Amino acid sequence: MISVVIADKDRDFTKEISWALRDVPDVELSLTTDETAELEPLILTHKADVLLIGPTWKKKNILDSIVPLLKKVDSLQVVCSLRFCESEEPAKQGVDNQRIRTLSLPASRQEIIEIIKQSHAYSKTRAETCSKNPDASVPEKKTETIKPVDKKKKSKGKLMTVFSTKGGVGKTAIATNLAVCMAQRFRSSVVILDLDFQFGDVGVMLKLQPQHTVYDAALMSDTLDVKTLASFFTVNGTGVKALLAPLEPELADLIAGSSTEKIVKLSRELGSYVIIDTPPSFNDNVLAALEESDQIYLVGTMDVPSIKNLKLCLHTLQLLGYPKEKSELIINRMQRHSGLSIDEIEKALETKALLTIPQDRLVPVSVNKGIPVVLNAPKAPFSKSIYQLSRILENPRRKSA
Repeated sequence: MISVVIADKDRDFTKEISWALRDVPDVELSLTTDETAELEPLILTHKADVLLIGPTWKKKNILDSIVPLLKKVDSLQVVCSLRFCESEEPAKQGVDNQRIRTLSLPASRQEIIEIIKQSHAYSKTRAETCSKNPDASVPEKKTETIKPVDKKKKSKGKLMTVFSTKGGVGKTAIATNLAVCMAQRFRSSVVILDLDFQFGDVGVMLKLQPQHTVYDAALMSDTLDVKTLASFFTVNGTGVKALLAPLEPELADLIAGSSTEKIVKLSRELGSYVIIDTPPSFNDNVLAALEESDQIYLVGTMDVPSIKNLKLCLHTLQLLGYPKEKSELIINRMQRHSGLSIDEIEKALETKALLTIPQDRLVPVSVNKGIPVVLNAPKAPFSKSIYQLSRILENPRRKSA
């Protein structure tokens, strides 16, 4: 297996390489990073064979970063999209120029695969030569000891998934405001995951500009640990740690359910509470979250299509074997003159509502500002309902009447 690390901040380049390598059986894409300081620990930790440097790096930064790496990690090869490796600069610093190859852009899928395999093959040949010639100069390998997480020091956080099989019912508004409320009012350590990989809006709701997303974490799911996962989160001003959806919808298809499952499980060790926002469908990623959840909040509104979908959702959860008490019903945008009463909805669904959240005109105002309602209008009816839900989370025995 050839382990490849991509180092570039150009997402188009990263996406192109990811697509090219997605189904190559003997090539594994380990990680993406655009920080020079991250290169050495990542390469040492993940035992990278090939470092692939994209087009946005400056020549001086590349030389300053990779020459010491090549001296330290004797098996590492570099593929660079900038034409500098033909110069004598690396050789002057005691590095074999053959360990640095140029990938001319634009490149076809076959060219990308071929240059990676050629680099790895050269590394193996060079290693065999050195083994036959003990006098050959081989820099001593230095490795870092990664300290395991002491699980005894921290209990796992409580995990809640906000879900509905119908879009537009307010899942994301509830999830983000609940996260902020828990962080602000109870000073809890709160993590929020956006599993709507195609059209997630947690970043919009919290006004965040991420450097990394869940896609970056999924790329290295085979070797992912808690410390590395934490580096992919973006922190909101209230202290909420958010792992956001990919910035390009097409990347959603590259995230496997098994990767999501590992991310969800590891997230428990990053906060006292983990809140998961979801797309309106039973896909592999959602099922991974539902399986791991301590509590599932099913959100619906006071209209027949929403109630119909909730009924089907409850039936599906029953078929999947989830205990009834694991799911709680939340009715959002409650209105007195909707043509349906809460009693009628509960009777149709054969379940009592945990909470009813009234229609509130300040919700869309806050969403457009990118400020959660609980901060923008803490006395608004919506905010009071979210606070009520947060108290139930703090004390599960306290249920709404």
